[in-house]
Amino acid sequence: MKIDFTALSRITDTLIDKWNNSADAITSAYLRITDRMISLWNDAASKAHSHRNKSFIDSLDETSIQVYAGSGEVNTANNLGGYSGIYASKAGPVLSFRSLRAGTGIQVTEASQYITITNTGAISGHTYDYTIVAISAGTTYQGTLYAIDTIIERKKTGYVLANAYFNSGNIFIDGAAEMKYETMPITNQTVTITHSNEDRIVVTPSSASWGVLTINIWREA
Repeated sequence: MKIDFTALSRITDTLIDKWNNSADAITSAYLRITDRMISLWNDAASKAHSHRNKSFIDSLDETSIQVYAGSGEVNTANNLGGYSGIYASKAGPVLSFRSLRAGTGIQVTEASQYITITNTGAISGHTYDYTIVAISAGTTYQGTLYAIDTIIERKKTGYVLANAYFNSGNIFIDGAAEMKYETMPITNQTVTITHSNEDRIVVTPSSASWGVLTINIWREA
């Protein structure tokens, strides 16, 4: 093997000093690397792009960001026809609507998907002597949540002998004379009525949680 001594002749003290300084710098940097630093680097590498929406973030560019930034609009509501509308106002992102309130002879029943407005006044040709509103446990009626089966009585003056009550899940209405009746169930609600005695009406709701039921009673003249 032929040795090129001319290359050795080009090694100067300045080069040797630079090599030594470089070796010292590398050694110094290595000594500053701790096990904790290595652990943190490994943890960061393992978590890189591990979020659930990575594909969405990767798809973003300047054009799509401008599209998303400009999407959406300020919305409002509008009443169509009629008199006083349900929609009232908008403040920031909040839309405000008027509530429904039952007036005289009107019953408002709220369910999860609908609101039922029922006329509880006398139908044509009848003057009701006695009206009850029966409410099953767990039902909210006119803003009140009833924990147990409840009956709200509306007796006409002079017919104090009528009485309504629950018995084994049935609604009993007792009176002192022959009674006629009209039930006003809410949507999809069915009842069975037994009127074996002229002075007793028994109403059996279709299920244990039937909600609200209005029963109007009148007597033949």
